[in-house]
Amino acid sequence: MAKFSAALEKFDKSTSAEGLFWRYCRSRLGFFWPRIIVLAISGLSAGFLLSPVFGFWLFALTAVGEILDTLVLRHIMTKRLQVHRFLASRKIAVLTATVQTSTIAFAIILIWLIGGPPAHFFALVMLTSTAIDAGMAVFYSPVITRIKQGIFAAAMFILFAVDFSFGLTNTAFLAVDFGAALVLAYVISRLLSFLYRYQSNNRTNMRKSLVAERDSKIINAELEEQQRAENKLAMVAENINDGIIITTPDAKITWVNAKFTSITGYEFDEAIGRPIRDLLNGPWTSKQALEKIGAIEHDQRHVRVEIENRTKSGERIWMESSITPIFDNTGKYIQNFSVTRDISKAKKNELDLADAKTEAENALRVKSEFLAAMSHEIRTPMNGIVGMADLLTKTSLSSQQSQYAKIITESGEALLSIIDDILNFSRLEAGKMQLKSSMFAPELLVRSLVDLLTLGAEQKGLSLIFEPATLPQPNLIGDMGRIRQIIINLVGNAIKFTETGQVTVATKHTIVNDLCHFSVTVKDTGIGISKTQLGQIFDAFTQIDAKSTRKVDGTGLGLSISKALANQMEGDISVSSKVGAGSVFIFHATLPLADLVQTTLPVKPAPIANLRKGLKILVAEDNKTNQFILQKMLEGQNVHTRFADNGKKAFEMFFEELPDVVIMDISMPVMDGLEATRKIRESEQKNQRIPIPIIALTANAFESDRLDCIAAGMDGFLTKPILQHKLVDEISARLAAHSAIPEDLCE
Repeated sequence: MAKFSAALEKFDKSTSAEGLFWRYCRSRLGFFWPRIIVLAISGLSAGFLLSPVFGFWLFALTAVGEILDTLVLRHIMTKRLQVHRFLASRKIAVLTATVQTSTIAFAIILIWLIGGPPAHFFALVMLTSTAIDAGMAVFYSPVITRIKQGIFAAAMFILFAVDFSFGLTNTAFLAVDFGAALVLAYVISRLLSFLYRYQSNNRTNMRKSLVAERDSKIINAELEEQQRAENKLAMVAENINDGIIITTPDAKITWVNAKFTSITGYEFDEAIGRPIRDLLNGPWTSKQALEKIGAIEHDQRHVRVEIENRTKSGERIWMESSITPIFDNTGKYIQNFSVTRDISKAKKNELDLADAKTEAENALRVKSEFLAAMSHEIRTPMNGIVGMADLLTKTSLSSQQSQYAKIITESGEALLSIIDDILNFSRLEAGKMQLKSSMFAPELLVRSLVDLLTLGAEQKGLSLIFEPATLPQPNLIGDMGRIRQIIINLVGNAIKFTETGQVTVATKHTIVNDLCHFSVTVKDTGIGISKTQLGQIFDAFTQIDAKSTRKVDGTGLGLSISKALANQMEGDISVSSKVGAGSVFIFHATLPLADLVQTTLPVKPAPIANLRKGLKILVAEDNKTNQFILQKMLEGQNVHTRFADNGKKAFEMFFEELPDVVIMDISMPVMDGLEATRKIRESEQKNQRIPIPIIALTANAFESDRLDCIAAGMDGFLTKPILQHKLVDEISARLAAHSAIPEDLCE
């Protein structure tokens, strides 16, 4: 805008009081010689009219005033750029102009008085011409012009006053001269008035013209800029990969771009003026999305929706629309600007992913159900194998028979370990492994596990060494059972794959704020692992090599499960090894510090060898083999045992027998164990009876199964196959913990 205002600023500066004064000075300096020539002619004329000497002195007098005024003005112009020079310069110019005008007026008076009537005409002409010359500068310097006009008016008054007073001229001639002087004065005043108005109007008109020119240039520039912006926007809108739609507040289309045409199939002329809802929406279009779009006129805020529309050909299409209300300068809502893109492919991919996710979830569910079913089906006959083997070891056997029974028991336990590994892996893979939180002492935990595994190491001729941390370890909060599982797996593997030498277990920790970075290092002198095998060591169902596979048992899931558990604890397991030189496994986890102090591991109460004589036990079990095994396990305890082969019978017999404890299978015909337990608990509550301990004994080994049993009202949870001492211990523990059972129940 500044470049368009330069001419106007220059004009305003030149027509200001200061600018006009400098123009007055330049004009006076520019016309110096023409004025000198006029004065010389006047002096020459006076010399012819009166005398040459008079004419010379007349010229000299007027020239001195003119030269003085010119020299002063020239000096003023050389100093005009100095600060505050204007006002002082104008005062000096007024003074010199007064002197210059006074010399001319004095000369005219002399011509009039000395020359007499013959010189009156010449004096009036000279007075008129100098008055007009002075008046020409009225627009540029009104102050100086008024002073000059005043001096000339005073001179004319002096002429006639002196002539009339002394009777130097005939009264008639003097009257004629006076009349002529008045006429000339009138003409001069009218002429100068016209000239001033002309110059003022001209200044005003020129300024208006410059203002109009400036405004016109500004408007044209703004229009050009707006046009360029509109052209750019139009070019962008036409070439953008999204459809652009401009609509009125009531959703009638006013403009669309080419991409909209390619997406919907509607040409520009077909779309303009039509309501967008009539153009694109189909009978399947979401009403919620339409309501969200319709709310724009009321809410007047940006909206983004995904909506299923239709093309001109009727094809269903998913569109993502971002709609923004547009307002004018007054804040009035005038239109909507919509950016629309075809997301049909993305929607299809999204639906395909959802279907794939559902299929994967179904596959995992089927897999989990299959594993659970297989676990149940394997555990049920395994209960017969392991249970009978356990009972067999308690009879009088030869050494060979004892060895056979021991092999059966160990093989059964190995098979159960494999089943447990597969179930754990399945739960981890499905993300259903839930970690528990409890306080434990990590160093005591590791020490107890080393003590537990020392016998196995010594049987192989190995040394199992524990190296505790140099500083006392604080109590931590974490899943002690899963940490025990990881450490047993790492130490057990080290013992398994080490033929000679030793296995060393070391702990250390660092504390940062309220967290403890806890680690256990297991180092062995075993067979070692090759670089190729190191990259696969944590893969599921992987063992070190074929040779070792023949020597040791296992599923190859232990390390995979342990690493996954460590990752769930925001930790990890790392390994380094060299073939023939042993391996180093490091388990680390970050766990919160415990607030309480605990210096020893929780110790379970010692197993109770015998149950109270005469104890009444109700067993709900539909499998005859399992009934036989349980009967034999409880036979030597001097207790009364009754059996029900389904949940309905168990419920009925419960109130007939009023047992001291119930052993409840889960999967039974007619009524399952969960439903039977719920009905027993409801009846106890209704009749305000003290609840009797109910212990689940099931082939369902998942954590979710345990939680279901607890939710149904059971107190304990045992999984098949069951060993005699575990069954007796659990019954004793439940009875001892039950507030309704007196302490003398256990012997």
